[in-house]
Amino acid sequence: MTTRACTLLNRGHSVLAPTHEDEGRTVIRLPSKTSLDESFMVTHELGSHPLFTVEAVRDLARRLPAGSAEPSPTDTSASGDGASGNALVAAGGLGYEPAPMVDAGPALAALEGRRESLYLHNIERDAQVGSVALDLLGRLYPALGVAPADVTTEEAYLFLTGGPATTSTHVDHELNFLLVLRGHKRVFVADVPSPEAEVALEMMYSGGYGTCAAVPEQGREFEVGPGEGIFIPPRAAHYVVNGDEPCAALSIVFGTAALDRESEIYRANALLRRVGLTPEPPGAGPVRDRMKVGSVRTLRAARRILPGPHDRSK
Repeated sequence: MTTRACTLLNRGHSVLAPTHEDEGRTVIRLPSKTSLDESFMVTHELGSHPLFTVEAVRDLARRLPAGSAEPSPTDTSASGDGASGNALVAAGGLGYEPAPMVDAGPALAALEGRRESLYLHNIERDAQVGSVALDLLGRLYPALGVAPADVTTEEAYLFLTGGPATTSTHVDHELNFLLVLRGHKRVFVADVPSPEAEVALEMMYSGGYGTCAAVPEQGREFEVGPGEGIFIPPRAAHYVVNGDEPCAALSIVFGTAALDRESEIYRANALLRRVGLTPEPPGAGPVRDRMKVGSVRTLRAARRILPGPHDRSK
């Protein structure tokens, strides 16, 4: 693997970026300066990869294990703001329960031409696609300043839509690279932290889904097309508006030991909020954080009532 500097055109702005090349493998280009606390655009060449053509995705869906796909209700209103017309949020997104998992092959066949979304889960377990996704992650770590020993989870997903649709506003546990293969997406990413995201994270780490009860006021919007992608940091509430045409995007994500520890603090905060308190988010005080982590681990060992950092619905 070699690293060299090159100039890329990113939404009309020339930026210096490192290119990580390994002959015969896909390339992801990052801005020269990145922070894992903020969103940034990347470029890639996955759309031309033989494993991500339309027919190859159909083949992947057919060979995935039963129950690998999640149909997703979406907002098909004209507003496309992640809240207006979106029953998941307008009716109380915190109580959202995902649809039952289904078989990927038939679900994908039924999706075509419909204004709905389908998420193919854990495709890193597929022998063919998984090797590409995990290789991409492994070659990103040095550029991001991430020590492989600190990585606790590596996963990959395919997000597919048959037409215009908007996701709910939600948060994720992992550090996420959303890479558009086909179609166009408008991605809103809220500033970190936001009150809406903090409450959603508490719910997510207590067994909920991670949807927000409202769209945060402060944030940035990104237009992302084929050959482009966006990094979405953990704790950042976000929603995605898909274009009129069918869209396909690969999401490669990873978790770290620090995020796993942070999840324990959110679990403690959820318990405190249930008794009427307004807890401080992680990082507000080292001593307080250590006490929360210790309390949650003690409760889990004694009563086994709280899920672990990865025991939740995506």
